[in-house]
Amino acid sequence: MTGTVLKRPEDVTPGWLTEVLRRRPGLAGVRVASVSVSEPPPRIVSVVARLGIAYGGEPPRGAPRRLILKMTSETWKSASGWTPGLGEVTFYRDIAPAMTDPPVPRCYDAAFEPETRRFHLLLEDLSDSHRESGDWPLPPTTAECEHIMETFARLHASMWGDPRLGNDIGQLPNLDRIGLDVAEAFVAFADRLDDRLSGERRERCERVIAAYPRLKRRFASTRDLTLTHGDAHVWNLFYPREEGSRDIRIIDWENWRVRPAAWDLAYMMAVHWYPERRRALEDRLLRHYHRALVVQGVRDYDIAALRRDYRLAVVTHLHVPLWQARESLPAAQWWPNFERVMLALEDLDCEAALRDLA
Repeated sequence: MTGTVLKRPEDVTPGWLTEVLRRRPGLAGVRVASVSVSEPPPRIVSVVARLGIAYGGEPPRGAPRRLILKMTSETWKSASGWTPGLGEVTFYRDIAPAMTDPPVPRCYDAAFEPETRRFHLLLEDLSDSHRESGDWPLPPTTAECEHIMETFARLHASMWGDPRLGNDIGQLPNLDRIGLDVAEAFVAFADRLDDRLSGERRERCERVIAAYPRLKRRFASTRDLTLTHGDAHVWNLFYPREEGSRDIRIIDWENWRVRPAAWDLAYMMAVHWYPERRRALEDRLLRHYHRALVVQGVRDYDIAALRRDYRLAVVTHLHVPLWQARESLPAAQWWPNFERVMLALEDLDCEAALRDLA
């Protein structure tokens, strides 16, 4: 991985890209003759451009014809001072190489500059073999959902209970700090909504946030913890074009965390699905995920433990719409997320799951 961070897509020169590609196995003799840059589509927190590559002479087998460049956006401004890049660069640079065949795009280069908080990633272009998920905000079909559960089971099982978690890889959550942050964000959120937040909803949120310290019991050890994606909505997935293939790839790794696996599952369903679909598929998909987890070799973690962790995960995902509102993301994004989380909290009696930890 290089140490120099690119500032613009046009900074990808043939000489620079030749140097990067020659570090890959089997590409030592490659020579890039020219690079074309597509017009980057609009994004909220980053710039993503497609690079077309022409080689001098016949390139070695496996030399990419296209790549994806992801980098710092000049227009993104965070209300809290958060800047993207470090988490995703760390994942591709340090964590993915230590995993066995992770379901992610191949990374050719990753760099982060602490002084300027700038980053870039040079990733495999999956467009020939994979397609993006369907139109937002439509959920996937049931069959696709089952394939997604299998993909996350494969990911989670690969790091399940790994002793490096919380030490060499990531940190366990500081629930005292997180609780204070969520409480502060909720005050601003409630003030903003005014009477659009009912008294009942306000009281439920306050009870849940006050009970955050009880979650410490779940994190007393790394038992049944794993590496989670942290932003596991279905539009961060690429689906295989080949009929019958289940080779789903997961993108956008900025928010990976050490958590119970159910944190990803609840983010996918409870945060992003309306109640009818969630109620119809939720338990079916949890059971499908658990079977896949067992196939991947995870033992001593029964379906009851998964259901408990799922309910606790719904509690923690209250922070999602609060953070989105604080960061000035569109209300069309955070308002439905808030409604869906609140309905899931009620449906699943998640407060009882918190009380059981006391």
